[in-house]
Amino acid sequence: MRERIANSNGVFGVSIGDRELSNELMDCYDSSKQIPANIIPLVTVINFDEQELGVYPDWINTFEHLTTLKLGYMHGEPLPETLGELTKLRTLNLLGSRIVSLPESIGKLCRLQNLDLWVNWLTSLPDAICDLRKLEYLQLEANELTSLPDDIGNMSNLQYLHLGGNQLTSLPDSIQHLRWLRRLDLSSNPIAEAEKKRIQGLLPRCEILFS
Repeated sequence: MRERIANSNGVFGVSIGDRELSNELMDCYDSSKQIPANIIPLVTVINFDEQELGVYPDWINTFEHLTTLKLGYMHGEPLPETLGELTKLRTLNLLGSRIVSLPESIGKLCRLQNLDLWVNWLTSLPDAICDLRKLEYLQLEANELTSLPDDIGNMSNLQYLHLGGNQLTSLPDSIQHLRWLRRLDLSSNPIAEAEKKRIQGLLPRCEILFS
């Protein structure tokens, strides 16, 4: 099974086991036709692969069996609260989507394991992100974050946390509860030496990068 099946227009791919229906799905997308009911339970992966979306396509939520979603460029447009309806998602890739905020409903993605938000315009994170207790990989590099939610320590399965290239000066005390955290990247953040030592004391078994 391929996880990415590019259609003839190169706009996005879908993965539906041993069948390829991406051209049929693309035809619906271009012409606003109703998506055939027989396709809906088969699609598990949608990949827009750096395409110019502008706004979140509402029809994505039709595919309630999605496990992987990669969006394209959003141009600063907000993600809708309906994103939280995709409760079977395990991977959400918003790399370079140019989003400025996340909806509170992101905390409802209870099966999410991988969340990639690299190279966006985020200045803060919703408190609800801390409800992602199955999350193992969180990529937040190259945003504009100045702080993290106080309860980030609730993300009890987190193993990799990438925060390089932000505007962080400190981390919440609850970071010490991330007992499975293996790697923490804090490079290119304006963190004072005293705070670096404090963070190292909170996470003595974790590999921490400050530069």
